[in-house]
Amino acid sequence: MTWAFVQNEKAHEAELFEAWKEIEQGIKFSPRYGELFMKLEESLSSSMHRDWNEPKPEDVPIWVPPEK
Repeated sequence: MTWAFVQNEKAHEAELFEAWKEIEQGIKFSPRYGELFMKLEESLSSSMHRDWNEPKPEDVPIWVPPEK
């Protein structure tokens, strides 16, 4: 999943920077930047889900409550 994150960030860094540059001084939040950020978060989520390999049941430890 880390690789998907890095690829997604790299693919959109110029677009995010351009949106960030357009924010007027003194304004803490730009609607355009926020919309772009949400779009990229959705893209990242999709990429990470494609990149994820579901573990086999035998590879996942089973939690057992401690003895009393």
